[in-house]
Amino acid sequence: MKIYSVIWQDRHSDTTSKPFLDLDEAIMFARSAAKALVMDPKFYIERPIDGWLFYAEYSCEGDCIWITEDEIDVAVGVGPATTQCERDLYQEAMWLWGPSNQREMLAEECCELAVAVNHFKRERISLETLCEEIADVEIMIGQMRVNYATFIDRVKLNKLKRLENRINQSKSIPKIK
Repeated sequence: MKIYSVIWQDRHSDTTSKPFLDLDEAIMFARSAAKALVMDPKFYIERPIDGWLFYAEYSCEGDCIWITEDEIDVAVGVGPATTQCERDLYQEAMWLWGPSNQREMLAEECCELAVAVNHFKRERISLETLCEEIADVEIMIGQMRVNYATFIDRVKLNKLKRLENRINQSKSIPKIK
């Protein structure tokens, strides 16, 4: 499946990306986002760049937005489907608090999950409490996918292939009885 990533780089914030399934929709979003950020319309310039489907600068200081095309394997997706409502919430959170703050929250939620796993193992918390921490981490991962989905999917596919190889190798090793 083709995915189009709109990526923008602003000197005042991190590099941000948003995935689209439709190129025209991605271009429309890129244009409107850049035009909303431009301080002076004379600095908005679209120009062709090899390897990118769209490119525009929107400031005199090099702020820019571009679109890339990637191929992803949708068959490897494991986990609950993300609804449009969820994606909108993740996008809002990312825009409201920013990628840097949300990465810190991801780290915090992952630490809380690690503690909960150990507490569950020692029967200090219920399965429901453990599942709450898992849900918190899943929500933060959903927010990370707002900016990094293409990269996450690429790495995930490689890691799933590696896991499959390890499982297949393990099956071929005789078990000790």
